[in-house]
Amino acid sequence: MKERQCESCNSAMRLDCGPGRVIKIAGAFYGRLDSELCPHATPGTMDVTTCYISGLGIVADACDGKGTYKYLEVDYLCVLPEEVDFEANCNCPTPP
Repeated sequence: MKERQCESCNSAMRLDCGPGRVIKIAGAFYGRLDSELCPHATPGTMDVTTCYISGLGIVADACDGKGTYKYLEVDYLCVLPEEVDFEANCNCPTPP
């Protein structure tokens, strides 16, 4: 499964597998590699299509200050709890 969230959206990305399944992240991407995805009206904000980071790197170091309108893509699987190598708690805030 794949979810995409454009940079200016004011809502959090929601991943859901329903009851009995858990999320297993297969990959993540933040930046811009394509000028067609998540279009933006401000001129010049989609010119750079080489601003990206994949995996667990530090996004800010790769993209901040470049004026590129970015998006987040997350690839994930819905698996049984015993299929996940470890359990993690992200301490993420609960949306209202």
